[in-house]
Amino acid sequence: MEILSTGEKIKRARIYKGITLKELCKDKISISKMSCIENDKIVPEQWILEIISETLDLDINYLIQNDEYQLHEYIKKAEKLEKRKLDVEELKYYIEYAESKEYYKEAFKLIHILVLVYMEHRDFASISNIFYKYYGAYEKNLELSKIFFEDISKYFFKTEQYREALMYLERLYIYLMEQNIIYDDINYYGNLKVFEGKCYYYLNNFEKLNMIIEEIKQIFPNVTDTKLEGKIYALSILLNPKILYEDRSKYNKMEECLKDNKVILAKVKFNIALSFFQFGDKDEALKEIDEALSAINKDNNEEYVEFLLKVIKTLIGNNEINKSKILCDEACDIAIELDNIRLVEKAYYFKGIVSRILGDFTQGEMYMNLSTDALMKFGNKKEKYDRYLEMANMYHVIGDLRDSLRYFTLAMRLEKIMNN
Repeated sequence: MEILSTGEKIKRARIYKGITLKELCKDKISISKMSCIENDKIVPEQWILEIISETLDLDINYLIQNDEYQLHEYIKKAEKLEKRKLDVEELKYYIEYAESKEYYKEAFKLIHILVLVYMEHRDFASISNIFYKYYGAYEKNLELSKIFFEDISKYFFKTEQYREALMYLERLYIYLMEQNIIYDDINYYGNLKVFEGKCYYYLNNFEKLNMIIEEIKQIFPNVTDTKLEGKIYALSILLNPKILYEDRSKYNKMEECLKDNKVILAKVKFNIALSFFQFGDKDEALKEIDEALSAINKDNNEEYVEFLLKVIKTLIGNNEINKSKILCDEACDIAIELDNIRLVEKAYYFKGIVSRILGDFTQGEMYMNLSTDALMKFGNKKEKYDRYLEMANMYHVIGDLRDSLRYFTLAMRLEKIMNN
């Protein structure tokens, strides 16, 4: 959809109809003023729009709806739509237009929506590529700091950069305190504390996690969001999962609170499974994983495949190879259907590892090469370097010294570039 300012609409219609500026103005509007209107240097009054509307046979409402109005309408529509249904190229067009016209607030809001779209598609590389643009828009709209800090902390969390996520969360806390609004919405504040607790959980900082849970206990009586209640119960369980052997009351309350939020429930059950694996209780761990896979929404295919890949990695690490193989096949089929190269790469990678563990080195080599070919199309230097070394080691193990040396040489060349 093309965006046109009021002046551009007038100029385009006038030229199309073969009408000169003088003919459009008649003796009612000065030519210099009309020229300024067409070049968006001044905003036309209502009486002028009425004359133009009649002369050019244009709907006056069409003329009134200038480019800012069109941007606002698009933003309202985009905010309501499911993010995966938005056209990324159209969104980029609106962003470029807003930036070119120096509509900074609209540009910020549009970039925020684009970040949400990329998050929905798990396209974190694209978020990284527009970070500088988003930061520049934020600097021109400091009153929208809350949105920016939320988005960036979530991005770092989803990319497993938990320390960076905590850094931006801290900046969010400072902003909310400066605005004296940090405790205005207890449910919102509670969700921030849960988010903080999850970061410390993944950093294995259980002392900090315990402190967060103690803080949450102070506000828990005032929490009115059932989903948040479920997440708080889950966080308490993750702090001390051994309690499940003695008392499952919190677990049952968590399941009840999260029964309508299957994705969160699945992720919690997966984390509980990790704890059971650490305790050496494979039966309970596999039971939680099965329940997690049953709970998660398979309609959101990208999120489902990403979840499958996390499960596969855990199962391989705990020598559950046959179950890993079944899930690898499913993950690979869906990833190929989605045409998501990042998911395809990781699915092939795990298929390669599983095949080699099962003794099928031919299949293992094939899938590792397919994975490596995909990684070369989007991976950063560090990822490529690590893969070259892994491939060199694989060929060394199977006795192919020529290919082993080839990949080792590639790794050394890349290391030299990285160190310069």
